[in-house]
Amino acid sequence: MALSACNAGPWPSGDVHATQVRAHGLRATAEQLDAAAARVGARADELVYEGPAGERFRASVHELRDELRREAGRIRTVAHVLSRAAGTLLEQQRAWQRRTAEFERQAADDRARRAAGR
Repeated sequence: MALSACNAGPWPSGDVHATQVRAHGLRATAEQLDAAAARVGARADELVYEGPAGERFRASVHELRDELRREAGRIRTVAHVLSRAAGTLLEQQRAWQRRTAEFERQAADDRARRAAGR
């Protein structure tokens, strides 16, 4: 086993599942922000508040709505990066396991040849 670990290189450390769960949670947060943005915008549009003050109020609320949407987009970007990182890590861990299994098979073959040569 020590031979395999040495030849396969260091284990690609990280928790794939935890990273995927975090990415999922971030996507859910982004969806919640999008929904809140839609509600805020709709409520502002429903108000019957006229004149310059009403226009300023609606503009301010729409600015808030747009900022919520932008923040949701940034959060989705982070979630996407985490998802990709989890996928990359998973593939690295699987490759390490394949290399380790191959080195173990080679070591077993070498032992068998040495035993047959005695």
